Amino acid sequence: LNEIEARNLPGELALLPIVESAFDSFAYSRESASGPWQFLTATAREQGLVINQWYDGRRDFHAATRAALNYLTYLADLFDQDWALAVAAYNAGQGRIGRLVRRNAARGQGVEWHELPLPRETRGYVPKIKGLGCLFSNPEAWGFELPSVEDKPRVARVELPGQTDVVLAATLSGVEMATLLSLNAGLNRHLTSPEGPHALTVPVEHAARLRDALVEMQSIEAPSLPMQWREIIVQRGDTLSELAQRHQTTVATLRRVNNLSSDRLSIGQRLRLDEQIVEIDEAAQPQYASAYRELIALQQQLIPTNRVIHRVRSGESLWVIARRYGVSVADLQRMNNLGSNSMIRPGQRLTIERGRRIADHQESRNYIVRSGDSLWTIARRQGVSMENLMRWNQLNANSILRIGQRLVLRGG
Repeated sequence: LNEIEARNLPGELALLPIVESAFDSFAYSRESASGPWQFLTATAREQGLVINQWYDGRRDFHAATRAALNYLTYLADLFDQDWALAVAAYNAGQGRIGRLVRRNAARGQGVEWHELPLPRETRGYVPKIKGLGCLFSNPEAWGFELPSVEDKPRVARVELPGQTDVVLAATLSGVEMATLLSLNAGLNRHLTSPEGPHALTVPVEHAARLRDALVEMQSIEAPSLPMQWREIIVQRGDTLSELAQRHQTTVATLRRVNNLSSDRLSIGQRLRLDEQIVEIDEAAQPQYASAYRELIALQQQLIPTNRVIHRVRSGESLWVIARRYGVSVADLQRMNNLGSNSMIRPGQRLTIERGRRIADHQESRNYIVRSGDSLWTIARRQGVSMENLMRWNQLNANSILRIGQRLVLRGG
């Protein structure tokens, strides 16, 4: 609201993330839109959001809100301050809405949003925003009671001196790891991005303690974290750009991690990926180890990814693993630099990049209930029906969900 008021924009825009994501910074659509404002990667980067191995600005509420309002302002200017068209373009794409406007104008037909042959989703999207505006401006008329929220800062943004170990910062300042990640959902790792943004959002009562902790961290040695780097072997025809795209990184990152002075590669050359497996001495650093494990577990559960690390279990074969993740055995071998006769052993880590898992009705996964979740929002976000969600978990429409409750989700 502060950003919207400072820009003199329609207040209803503050309600747009309700329709987009239910205000969930970890929301991820089947079209790969991410964050509370549901940015696609290309649009996010066009609006200046940083997306890399360390950080995804689409999930950073602070950065994504500014980017979304920049984009909405641009769309309003593009459509002569017609905010209904701007909102429709935010949902359906500015190119599509522009073409529909030009086509109707050429035919002598109306060019207001409701006069355009919009996609079904967009026909419902604009009324949802308008309806929420009516509801919030006059809740009594609709029998709706707005929650009472005190108008004062609840969080503070603390500047960092550079790349920072957020686990160490949290343990020293007393911020719970789940709270830290919920307020800094853009973090992909236990370190902030070397390129920034260099800031953390924390509950306002922890801000002073975090600033003190940052000073303390400069005089103590950070925990020693032995790391194993994953490597790939260059095959015939590989280029840096193709390898970067295949392994979801950037050419600049590959150059930096491998100290490359040019883009020339040789067959059989080993390249290190900016991806680490961390082992911690729990006996020497039990508090840090516990906080680190909690952060990684939360990130693995909440952050969507097409890449998983699978630990081979006794009795598993490449065929069994490939079928489970919906990839071919040949692809699985290529992803892990395995030959056609290579053997795998229990405990071995395999990397799998996948578009989706096999829709096997026996396959299931867990979902941990978070603050603000309801059966409807969970079902919508996970792409399942409410009926199935209730059936899988022996729930009904009146069941009360608890934060931390584990729900079963099934494939198919």
